[in-house]
Amino acid sequence: MNNNTLYDFDGFRLDTDQKCLWRGEELVSLTPKAYETLQVLIKNNGKVITKNEILDEVWENTYVEEATLAQNISTLRKALAKYDKTKDFIVTIPRRGYRFVADVTEINSEEEELIVEKHTVTHIVAEHKEIHDSGDAKDTQIQVNETITPELSDSSMTKRLVITVAVAAFVIAGVGFALLSYFSSAGDHYTTKFQKFKVNTLFSGGSISEFAASPDGKYIAVIERKPSGDSIYLKQTKDGNNLEVLPKSDLHILGAAFAVNGDYIFYSGYKKEDLGNGAIGKLYRIPILGGASQEILKDIDSEVAASADGARIAFIRNIPKEKRSALMISDLEGGEEKELAAAAFPETFMNSGLSWSPDTKSIAGVILNRDSKNSPVKLVAIDIETGEKKTLASKDWLWIGRTNWLEDTSGIAFVGYGTKSPNLTDEIWLASYPAGDLRSITNGIRGVSGISMSRDSKSILASKLTRIRSSYVSELNDFENAREIAKTTGEESLLPLGSSWVGEEKIVYSQTKNGDADIWIMNADGTKAKQLTTGEGADYSPFVSPDEKQIYFLSNRKGELGIWSMDLDGQNQTKVISLPNMLQPSFSVTKDGIFYLAKAPDNPYRVLWKSDREGKAVKQVTSKFTGAPKISPDGKFVFCIYPKADSKTMSTRQPLHQTILSAETGKVLKQFEKLTLFKAPVAAWKTDNSGVLVVEDSKLWLKRIDQEKPALVKEWENGTVYQISLSKSGEKVYYQKGEEVISVVELEDSSVE
Repeated sequence: MNNNTLYDFDGFRLDTDQKCLWRGEELVSLTPKAYETLQVLIKNNGKVITKNEILDEVWENTYVEEATLAQNISTLRKALAKYDKTKDFIVTIPRRGYRFVADVTEINSEEEELIVEKHTVTHIVAEHKEIHDSGDAKDTQIQVNETITPELSDSSMTKRLVITVAVAAFVIAGVGFALLSYFSSAGDHYTTKFQKFKVNTLFSGGSISEFAASPDGKYIAVIERKPSGDSIYLKQTKDGNNLEVLPKSDLHILGAAFAVNGDYIFYSGYKKEDLGNGAIGKLYRIPILGGASQEILKDIDSEVAASADGARIAFIRNIPKEKRSALMISDLEGGEEKELAAAAFPETFMNSGLSWSPDTKSIAGVILNRDSKNSPVKLVAIDIETGEKKTLASKDWLWIGRTNWLEDTSGIAFVGYGTKSPNLTDEIWLASYPAGDLRSITNGIRGVSGISMSRDSKSILASKLTRIRSSYVSELNDFENAREIAKTTGEESLLPLGSSWVGEEKIVYSQTKNGDADIWIMNADGTKAKQLTTGEGADYSPFVSPDEKQIYFLSNRKGELGIWSMDLDGQNQTKVISLPNMLQPSFSVTKDGIFYLAKAPDNPYRVLWKSDREGKAVKQVTSKFTGAPKISPDGKFVFCIYPKADSKTMSTRQPLHQTILSAETGKVLKQFEKLTLFKAPVAAWKTDNSGVLVVEDSKLWLKRIDQEKPALVKEWENGTVYQISLSKSGEKVYYQKGEEVISVVELEDSSVE
């Protein structure tokens, strides 16, 4: 007799003998550790089980960080939500652990033998197709379950024979279909690659902007940002030796890509002096051992993708006057240009993400839809003959970066950032082709640097950003005696986390801890830190209201970015305003309203809006592109990034300036020098509304409306200032300063195929 124990809940069945989860007749894809975590939760159904208890049982005698458990819980929630999004089976109990809350029925009976036997037969086939969440695959080994045939009594054997005959027609049909699917796809790279992988750090640096790997994986072309113009150097993957390919230029380089034969590097860029002034991009080619650059074509707004046969290149061309962008292809000399596909407003091709399939039949690209609320970005494959666009991954992406086809064309590896990222970092995913199924590989990636895959699909190169930050409090007029109150290492968030004062003695701030960004409050000397928000999702950019009764903050909980409010003790958390489609959100609170960025009506850029404190009575403040706004405490002025005052065009391809506007009319009151590169400034208004404190290149400046030139307040010898905020009196300053290290890492596939 088989003593297998089954657990049924809401249409699911957990089979402890076969160590798998079923939804009806469908096998639910879970990693071994995710399954074990679920089994622990179900066996303790209705009880609060602590994180340590789960860690001790699932990872016995192994040191594992809580972030790994959090990843497993997230994996389980996603797997269960695939079948029923209305129910939350696993509840987080703040500062205690988790509780499984479904009604569970435990079954341990011979009567269930039919179902067990049927699942056992199917599982042998489906097991090889199980999609493992590679986020914790590095902590597990892929194992094939051993099938054991127990001894049977005569009556039991007779019963099984009768049952088997009765269901044979159904089982054979199902197994035959599963076998067909298995043998047609079990060996493809999408299914087998990066189920497990090793992570190796290749090299690190502070000025790595973007990189691209050669087709054979032996070299890496690194773009280095410089004030006068960017450069490119070549690095050997294994021994780390450097070779300058393009020592200097007058360009802001968009990206680089190797020719298929590996002899040349293509790179595209705008002249630095033309940035924000209708810059026209150009494409160049340079030998990998250095030498003279050759200009190939003009009017390009992306890096290029080379076809596998080495005959053609693809690139994006923006056409602002027509409010559209085009995917172009040409030969290697820039001739025989052809528009393959177009995206018209509200859609546009993004300038990252192009890659040509190994069979040269398709090109991967990324399209942004500015009118889409929660899924503005999608991965597409464009047919090279017809130009038809097929959507592969329209999940909840706010941004998708570089893409790479798998060697056998069974899928595409890409880096993206979604609306639900708990720690505000990018993730590496695989999308199957042509089905468009998704599989997560890992998170914690700095996707803007790109990812590159070797031609044989055995390794992925990506970059990680790690910040080492110290928090200080000082008097505004006495930075020399600043007090260090806290130190943070390993911070990976790619977005500013923010801070705000309560009076003179408390500071509200955000930090990532245990894989989530949350809001905290502490004394101004760094003591008595208390967590105010918990649960899944990122909570950041806190702003204490002028009356000091509420904290407003950004949150992507429940999969949609928005402005939320809560009491000073963390109670009464309420969503105030939805901010769909905002990759770089920003807001400020005044005594009578909330200023925030959102999309302009009928135009492809963001503008400033104002509502009352409840998110109602909304009105538009600016009509042109607006970036990183900071509102003066009295609500009368806006410091922001804004086009030139006399500009008549609404296009984003125009000069941008640090600007002070009227918060009532949007009129330009003061503009400072033109920006050479768009970057959200670290800034804070003085509490007397007389000017703005702005950090630029480790220098703190005071910029006032009534003064022509800014005044230098403080110069730091080293480090980067990430945020700054003033106490309510304006006499104290809280700021974070530190270093950041960008590391290029290799994800080396070690899956068993």
